[in-house]
Amino acid sequence: MPASAGWVIPAEVDGRLTAVVPLEVVVNYWRKPSKTVLKCWGVKVPEAEDGNRTDGMLPDTSPLAVWGYGNEALETLVRGESPDAVKARWSADPRFGLVGVREWAWEEYFGTAEKIAHLAAAQKEGWTETDPRTAYVTLPGLSWRDPERGELPVALLVNLSGIMTHPEHAQRRRVVATPSRIDEAGKRPAYEVLRHAAAVAAGEPLETVLVGPKKVKSAVETGTVTFTWAAPDGAVELLTGVTDVVLRALGSAAFMTDGAGVSDVRKNDMDRILWTGNADLRRGVDLRQAWIEFLGSLLKNPDQNPKAAAHAWRRITAKLLGEAVEDEEETAEGEN
Repeated sequence: MPASAGWVIPAEVDGRLTAVVPLEVVVNYWRKPSKTVLKCWGVKVPEAEDGNRTDGMLPDTSPLAVWGYGNEALETLVRGESPDAVKARWSADPRFGLVGVREWAWEEYFGTAEKIAHLAAAQKEGWTETDPRTAYVTLPGLSWRDPERGELPVALLVNLSGIMTHPEHAQRRRVVATPSRIDEAGKRPAYEVLRHAAAVAAGEPLETVLVGPKKVKSAVETGTVTFTWAAPDGAVELLTGVTDVVLRALGSAAFMTDGAGVSDVRKNDMDRILWTGNADLRRGVDLRQAWIEFLGSLLKNPDQNPKAAAHAWRRITAKLLGEAVEDEEETAEGEN
């Protein structure tokens, strides 16, 4: 099966031949389902332009370009480069238009990045970063049929980095600084919940702190959203539920759309390749909408029990896919 090449990898895990799925394949699928499936099936998918290519009078102000400016500024500041050094380099950068235009053109993006970097630094103060490592997280109940080796159990391959310790805190911490809205389900930071779950499932009792723009009353300000739950069994259940859908998609191609509406699908090249004439389009759109709503619920309640969230997701997918699901009690209090 083409999807297995480089994406679902047979490997020994704890002495047992296992179908290993990189966590980033799972994350990328939920961000861009159709695009990820096409890439997994060997289709050469063009990557989007980064938007930061303008040598005219004014800078490119498309949404992607604006996000790129903010992200570039934030990454340099978080790495420890001084604001003056970044400003000096940007003042000579033709992406931001003509000399005399550049300073006011990028000031807004840079100012926001400075606020986010400052708050992220405060969240890291007194904490020491540990060495990166990789880990496997076995997902009970899932299997993958390899064309040569038959039915295999499934595990996620997780890269653990940016995890910090503190002498006065038993729980570890991971800080993610981003120029994207941290309180909107459709944005990149929302998918950090999957990386948080994977770290917890791999034995890292941590909290994940998202630092970036969020709505406070009627204004957008720099703030935080923190995932605090650290129950490994609940994290494994949540990862099992979301990975189950990914494995089905890799095996059957069209399963869930990139677009959250039928009109969005018609405008999306990746969706059009997979979904044109497909009778299951409505289901694919409904599943996408359900996922975004579910992700939104996790952002609104970042300290909720992951086992309860996993049960909720299982009921949602069972209903949309027309499958039976056993009645499950909500998770007992205190498991998170």
